[in-house]
Amino acid sequence: MPAFPNSSPATIGNTTFHDVVSKQNGGIYRIFVYRPSGAAPKDGWPVLYMTDGNAVIATAVDAMRAQANYPSGTNVGYGVIVTIGYPLDAAYDPLRRSWDLGPPPGQTYPPFYENSPEVKTGGAEEFLTFIEDQIKPMIEASVPIDRNRQAIFGHSFGGLFVLYSLFTRPSAFTTWIAASASIYWEDCAINKFYSQFAANPATRPGARLFYPAVNMRPINWHHSSGARPTKPKDWRKSKSPGMICIPPNS
Repeated sequence: MPAFPNSSPATIGNTTFHDVVSKQNGGIYRIFVYRPSGAAPKDGWPVLYMTDGNAVIATAVDAMRAQANYPSGTNVGYGVIVTIGYPLDAAYDPLRRSWDLGPPPGQTYPPFYENSPEVKTGGAEEFLTFIEDQIKPMIEASVPIDRNRQAIFGHSFGGLFVLYSLFTRPSAFTTWIAASASIYWEDCAINKFYSQFAANPATRPGARLFYPAVNMRPINWHHSSGARPTKPKDWRKSKSPGMICIPPNS
């Protein structure tokens, strides 16, 4: 049996990538952008931002393309997908990911590999500022976006970053998806950011947090001067969603 007579690289439909230098730390980030075909809705497209861009872009686009044609059955519609990754072919850059997704102040750890740099965490504020001040304006200059329908997704360490984003900039997105968030990290350091958020959760109207771990139940916030989560009142103590943070050795 002869080999294939020709070959071509596979591409992800309607998807481009762009290397952007961060004004926060000088690092280069690879931004993957999926744009739906056809005209945008009157108010613009909803948009989903995702961490770990190299690892998730293909799956995210394929899931949308497979399901968005049947919204009555799948409850999935078309929108823009923006994933933030790094200029490499691998799924992850463990060193940069540790810095970008870890809440401040962070810590320093031994290298992942021999003769490689120490691992540092604590750069989440830089990374969030990069998304807010550079990436969002670039996306909005390229495609019509509905600012009232912006979501962010992260898994594991990315889920921790989603919670940090919610607790420190609660109006940045409307939907927050923190999948299996590493809330235990660094003795549950995320708790201190939750406390300041709980005192004044100034979220957008209709804001929701999904934190899938055991199941997937959203928290909905009433948008008012005295806004509070409707259920549960304290995510750290809620056993139902499978989310509880107890520091080690406590």
